[in-house]
Amino acid sequence: MEQNSFDRLLRFMAKSGDRCVIMEKGQPAFVLMKIEDYEDLLMSHSGVDGLTEEELLDKINGEIALWRANQEDDAAEEIMTENSPQYEPRESETVEESPTPETDRYYVEPV
Repeated sequence: MEQNSFDRLLRFMAKSGDRCVIMEKGQPAFVLMKIEDYEDLLMSHSGVDGLTEEELLDKINGEIALWRANQEDDAAEEIMTENSPQYEPRESETVEESPTPETDRYYVEPV
């Protein structure tokens, strides 16, 4: 995103109080919001008020275990992607292209 567009988006969000969902590969990946809203969200969902020290440590250890599991899943997926064999057609599968006149070629460009 260009800096001018990003600045414009931030100004709009400041005026409207809205949040922005940033998509990556067609899936929601990040949320852009005011820091005050983020802090409020953390405090309201932290669930640490009234916990004993032992309960708090259990909660923290559980979150660390989830984070580690996600890191291991990401690493395994990356390894599988790197080690997956690339498909190369056999000679019998290769299709020879016939010469196409220059007038029959089309080029698609993004708008």
